[in-house]
Amino acid sequence: MSKPKCDFCSDPAVWDGQYEGGTWAYACKRHDWLLSNKRRLPLQGNKNRGREAAVEIEWEDIDTPRALCPCGRKQLVEPDATEGYCMDCGMHLRFEEPMTQLMENPEALEGLL
Repeated sequence: MSKPKCDFCSDPAVWDGQYEGGTWAYACKRHDWLLSNKRRLPLQGNKNRGREAAVEIEWEDIDTPRALCPCGRKQLVEPDATEGYCMDCGMHLRFEEPMTQLMENPEALEGLL
């Protein structure tokens, strides 16, 4: 699995963050100033870099979905995301979109409100 490319040029992305209007984008070192609420992507030296796992989403409250990485980290994810990277081990995490998960299982909302 290759590292994501910057959404503003073709350089390797270093950051994942919000762009104008709340959309999410990847940015390189030159374009990081365009993002707010940004997070650094995992470094290449991480032990699980290049590996991938389908993971479950856990909700701490109605606004906080977290992907459960096999390394043990609970990685914060955006409610409309379907993938992300573990910030501890670098593994590429794939999951069902958290908001879709909640809408298909309304009973789960009871414990979050």
